[in-house]
Amino acid sequence: MLDLYLAHIRFIAGVIQEGVRAGAFRPHNVEAAAFALNEAMRGCFQQRALGLIARSATEDAEILLDLFFHGMLSPHYKEQLS
Repeated sequence: MLDLYLAHIRFIAGVIQEGVRAGAFRPHNVEAAAFALNEAMRGCFQQRALGLIARSATEDAEILLDLFFHGMLSPHYKEQLS
């Protein structure tokens, strides 16, 4: 199971690394980002499996992509930090 899990993390990290190389993503710790994204996805799947949410998988994907690409800070607050 560990080998399968790590292969999945390497796949995600590879996709993120391609985005960094293409200039779409800023350079950062790709492996840490892959683990974080994977755990966020797992959290959504776990909520569904436990019957805690009624959201669709599409809604979960939209939430995760928004958080991953835009973060949680409002644009106004980001400006204040600059």
